[in-house]
Amino acid sequence: MFQVALHGHRMSIDEEIVKVTADNVVNDPVVKILEEAKVDAAAKVVGLMHHAQSEKLQSDNAWEILNRTGYRPKEGSEGKQTVVIAAEQMLVLNQALSECSQ
Repeated sequence: MFQVALHGHRMSIDEEIVKVTADNVVNDPVVKILEEAKVDAAAKVVGLMHHAQSEKLQSDNAWEILNRTGYRPKEGSEGKQTVVIAAEQMLVLNQALSECSQ
């Protein structure tokens, strides 16, 4: 009998926790602001994908849209990588490539 009463109290407490949590989420001003801004944010990402001056920014936003809508690269697939090489190293690399192609 004690176990049944204890279980009933736990259920009441759990239900109250769920209700309070749901009320806090629904009435949270931050959630409301973010909900209202999400359409503008999505439009901004799409706009950057189409109109950004940088191809990298266009590409990054395109990938972001694809990822958010469930299109992800297959695991282990090759991705596009950017490598930055200092000018001196680039000269050495070009020299080595020239020698290899002769």
